[in-house]
Amino acid sequence: MLPLLSLQAFAQVPQNPNIKAYDTLTFNSNGCYGSCPAYSVTLKPDGKVIFNGIRYTKVKGKFSFMIPVEDFIQIYNQVEPLRAVAKQPPYQCKIERTDAQSFNLSWLTKKGIDTRYGYYTGCLDQDYPKINPLGALAKLHISRYIR
Repeated sequence: MLPLLSLQAFAQVPQNPNIKAYDTLTFNSNGCYGSCPAYSVTLKPDGKVIFNGIRYTKVKGKFSFMIPVEDFIQIYNQVEPLRAVAKQPPYQCKIERTDAQSFNLSWLTKKGIDTRYGYYTGCLDQDYPKINPLGALAKLHISRYIR
């Protein structure tokens, strides 16, 4: 049984000619050795959101809903600074806890170029950048589909 979606999810999304300039965003929460939730959330520039519950989520499988284009743009702008970090060589963790959860964010261009940013919760280094990209999804209330 799917949870009730807000009325906003059914609202008519206004057309915005500038949305063609944006890439598709995909957020992944990868599982861990225990019962960490595994899911993905894809946001398209037209406001379409696709949730895919894989393991340890309230909702299993794919479903989609719409958000206003303005919300997509706000989320996009919030995570865009991470793209510069993603283009740097990956951080080599020195002190880590194994089998911890990791999160990924990818930008997919219309030309098929995929840029990925990764965050591993098991890295215990003091200088490891602690920037979890899933925080940008707070506006979507994705937590209601996870646990």
